[in-house]
Amino acid sequence: MDDINKQIQLPILSGSSDIYNFEQSYLLASKNIWNPRPVFQSYTAYTKELLYANRDHLLSDKSPDNLFFKVETIDGRLPSTEDGNSWPLILSNYKPIKFENDYLILKKRYEQNRDIKLDIIQKQSGRLNQEIKIPDHTGLLFCRIKIEPTFLGKFITRFFRSDKLYIITKENNNSEKKYKLISGMVETDYLISPLVEDTKDYYNLYKTDRLKYKNVKSVKIIPNDRNFLIDFWQDNFEIEFYNFSN
Repeated sequence: MDDINKQIQLPILSGSSDIYNFEQSYLLASKNIWNPRPVFQSYTAYTKELLYANRDHLLSDKSPDNLFFKVETIDGRLPSTEDGNSWPLILSNYKPIKFENDYLILKKRYEQNRDIKLDIIQKQSGRLNQEIKIPDHTGLLFCRIKIEPTFLGKFITRFFRSDKLYIITKENNNSEKKYKLISGMVETDYLISPLVEDTKDYYNLYKTDRLKYKNVKSVKIIPNDRNFLIDFWQDNFEIEFYNFSN
């Protein structure tokens, strides 16, 4: 534990603490009061039920007083999809204090965290490989996608991992980024615009301009092209957009 603490020395804070997205060992070694969410490695909260369990923890009387927050992902996923439905609660109920060893330290604003309801602004159908325009929005734009495997896809997942999906985001300057997409992670709210790629981007969400220069104007969901002989995913899906102002 001492060796781990020497790698990244986190400050000892009053009250209890959790750390996002993973690297729980750094928090354990720091001698802070450890108060983890139920699924304490964000990349393993890959279903709607697990994501809501983590969100509910932030609303409970056991919610942590502090968060060590870092935007980090595994295997090229879209960063905002990992514990994405907790981001509105964190943005509203925790305030940034300072950066420490690449972590943004957030402190709870209220004795009890307040629930946040997002306002739906658009619901539509989409198709794989179709460019979907992002609707106009004044605040942060969150998204939900309901995409289902085909009958054959469901059968295959009984024995093997599900086939990969990807999302391509296009910003206002027409730059495109490609990320891996986990279908269960996008059934709940996640930030789609502006594009958050690192912890500094996340911190800038607290500012007035809200990363407007990184706004996303369209997205496209594509299947893994290596399995073009098998229709693993249904071609049509539902997508919803929600406006959020903290």
